[in-house]
Amino acid sequence: MQEAQRIQGVQIAEGQRMQSQQAAGQQFLTQMQENRTTMDLNAAAGQKQQAMANQASAAQAQAQAWGGAISGVTGMIGAAAPGLDSQ
Repeated sequence: MQEAQRIQGVQIAEGQRMQSQQAAGQQFLTQMQENRTTMDLNAAAGQKQQAMANQASAAQAQAQAWGGAISGVTGMIGAAAPGLDSQ
């Protein structure tokens, strides 16, 4: 009878060990998935920030182009009509 109880105790202990190992494995898989999700979110945020910076840079370049065009037009008008300044 003692042998049967010893075997049952060993089986229970082995079952607990297996259950603990399975839980640890599941926890590891869950943590890895969370890490990948976080990396994906960080990458998407970085892409969004880069797109916003590109948009701001394009708007600034456009404003400079308009300023240059207006300056060029007024310079041409001034050069084409030199007598208008003295009147």
